[in-house]
Amino acid sequence: VETTGLGKGAIAAVRPLTRQQVVQTAFAFEGLQWRLTPANYGSDPDTACTGFNRVRRPWYLAGKVNQEVRGVPYCWGCHGSLEQFRASVARGMLAGNVCTHNNPRSDVSGVDCSAFVSAAWGLANHFTTAAIPMITTEVSNAWDLQPGDALNKPGSHVMLFLRFTPDRK
Repeated sequence: VETTGLGKGAIAAVRPLTRQQVVQTAFAFEGLQWRLTPANYGSDPDTACTGFNRVRRPWYLAGKVNQEVRGVPYCWGCHGSLEQFRASVARGMLAGNVCTHNNPRSDVSGVDCSAFVSAAWGLANHFTTAAIPMITTEVSNAWDLQPGDALNKPGSHVMLFLRFTPDRK
């Protein structure tokens, strides 16, 4: 792990990674296979979200109790590594929380968008969408984006860039 001062007042501990390693880590989160237990699923009906006509549980887990599922679920306010997610679901924590208008919950496991990017980048700490600009350099030309770069809207959402599509989207 190296510590990098990036000139904007923030210091980030990072593992030196290649772009390929960042992308591989991202795909590891997406491709993780795990068994959804009754404890990870929770009760039915699930907790309603404030201001939404939906439940806490990510849609792709609905009806999948005792089945193998793929991917680390979105979890508002959650962060951690793949190993931490595996351990938390093994302990029976609830999986995923899409209630972004509610306060984050401590009894649920997964990662939110900024935690996913922080983990893929190999950061020792979770940087929120508001904090990511303190440890990054803005790309002046979108066509200069490279695999593993992030598209960040501070206070809202962040995602990793993989590639341009053949029709340049």
